[in-house]
Amino acid sequence: MDPSSFFAAVVLFVRTVVNVFVALAVVIGSLLAGCSLEVGGTGVAADAQSKADVLVRADGGSFEDVTEADATLDVMDAAEEPPSCDLDRDGHPAWSCGGDDCCDQDPSVFPGQTAYFEVQSACKSFDYDCNGMEVPETPVVACALDWFQCTGSGFVSSTLCGVEATYRVCKYAVLSCATSEEPRRQRCH
Repeated sequence: MDPSSFFAAVVLFVRTVVNVFVALAVVIGSLLAGCSLEVGGTGVAADAQSKADVLVRADGGSFEDVTEADATLDVMDAAEEPPSCDLDRDGHPAWSCGGDDCCDQDPSVFPGQTAYFEVQSACKSFDYDCNGMEVPETPVVACALDWFQCTGSGFVSSTLCGVEATYRVCKYAVLSCATSEEPRRQRCH
């Protein structure tokens, strides 16, 4: 084998190895993002109807001299059953897939959520309704007598989401309000 043929074979082998790793990175990135594999213009192909073999070349040409076994990446799992864009199965696709679910690892988090929670979601946030804010359920106490009832129970001071603090309960007591205190955790959404 002359040196130029040997060098050409080495270059082709190195390109093939590099491109296989690039294809692996694309497939793994797609799986981690929780979205189906849809990569256009990169030389990566996956046929969802059958077991997919990915043959990659950087310049977009074909590998006429290379056997399929030399440069094939088996992505059977990704092609046969694309990952869901709704991993938590709450009916809302993940933001990473163009959906509206800001935390696709927690089925309690979705746009329109009205419940309040004492602990952070799986995404380490109290934004359970995906509106970009952590909204506390209970304000600062403001007891007031209103037609034979007391309203305005709340925390003694402004309390962050998930924090336990002193909560003042307002109760009706013959034409006035009486209060009692108890520890309570601020719930948010």
